[in-house]
Amino acid sequence: MAAIGEKEWFFYVPRDRKYRNGDRPNRVTASGYWKATGADRTIKADNSSRPIGLKKTLVFYSGKAPKGVRSSWIMNEYRLPPDHTDRYHKVICDQIDWPRETG
Repeated sequence: MAAIGEKEWFFYVPRDRKYRNGDRPNRVTASGYWKATGADRTIKADNSSRPIGLKKTLVFYSGKAPKGVRSSWIMNEYRLPPDHTDRYHKVICDQIDWPRETG
């Protein structure tokens, strides 16, 4: 784990599966769950149209789905494209405490 300032951390973690034979990720924790917000975004090199990775943004909800309470925690999950992924499915996560405006 690497910390940048007090509000941003990076993790290198294995991507857990919800079901043993499926590809659906398990994002449940002891105190809540991470919910995806939109589709995967392709990451491309500066001078290439070839994808070098994928980025997914997630938001943390405390409690159990579907009645969880949204928090200010945002996580970006970075991973290799499917044709480059090995059987271990490791990802890099960038976690940020994003202050939300009230009012």
